[in-house]
Parts: sequence; C-alpha cells; structure tokens
Amino acid sequence: MKKQINNYAGKWLLLLCLILVSSSVMFAQSSKKRKKKKTKETTEYTHQFGFNGGTMMGAGPTYRYNTGNNGVQLTLLPIYAADEVFIMGSVGFLRKIHRTSFVEFSAIGALGGAYVSEGSIFAVSAGVQTTFKLGQNLDLDLRNGLGLYFVDSFNEGGGLIGQAFGLGIMYNFTR
Repeated sequence: MKKQINNYAGKWLLLLCLILVSSSVMFAQSSKKRKKKKTKETTEYTHQFGFNGGTMMGAGPTYRYNTGNNGVQLTLLPIYAADEVFIMGSVGFLRKIHRTSFVEFSAIGALGGAYVSEGSIFAVSAGVQTTFKLGQNLDLDLRNGLGLYFVDSFNEGGGLIGQAFGLGIMYNFTR
C-alpha cells in the first residue's frame, strides 16, 4: 500500500515540476517596463531560470521573478525512485542593496526543506548574495549567511545554527 502511495505522489510531483518549468519558459518573454508615477525611473520585470545548489536556497531547478529591486525565487527538486521519494524545495526573497554594470549585491532570506522517506529537515536562512554578470543573459550567484535547521520536526531536538551557503547559475529570458 505504501509503495502505491509513493508511486502516485511521485507522478504528481513530476507533473507539477513540468508545469512550473514550462510556464516559466512560456511567460518568460513578458518583460514589462513600467514608469513610476512620481519619477521618471522605469521598473523592469524579469524572469530567470537556472539551477541552484547549497543549504541556503536548496538544490535543483530554480525560477526567479524580479521586480526592480525585489525578487522571489522558487527551487524544487523531486526525485522519485521505485520505493523512495526525495523532495527538496525552497522559497527565497531578495532585495537588491547595490548594483553596478557587472555585479549586484542582495540581501536574501529563505525558507526551505527536504523530505526523505526516513525523515525531514526544515531550514530558515538569511544572508547576502553576490551576483556576477557573465554576459548579457547569464548570472552567477554566490550566497553566504546563517541558517537555522530543524531535523524531523519542530518538536524533536530543537534547531541547529550553522553556516548557510549556495551557488547558482541563472539565465535571464527577458534582457
């Protein structure tokens, strides 16, 4: 019975990932520049897709939506085997602090977790992200900060504080 439930859940997770990836690619060309009412500045809305690895923002395929100085990032990695299910995901929030033509610095906060058949982990992290522009459409992200990690649940064993780090490469569809 448990094998049938894992089989059913794995198929739905794969379908969800395909929908998220295809929708981000379909709507990636919808960059809009809007003028602010009181100033002559324009805000650019961008869509990015790439891959992340690390303890701060999780590991796996990633979608990021930027609105000027703010952004939100979603990472989801479901792995399904015959009798095992592994899911890692996170949501992160970014706020640009400083920007030059080749480098951006952002403050970030993230909520993430991982589930394996034997247990789970939940993480809350905050830190700084440095984004290097490798070309017109390619970005390299380096992250460093602190994380609070809860193993299995909030009720058992408390949390562990440790260094949170990460690496990501993102392709910008709207530049």
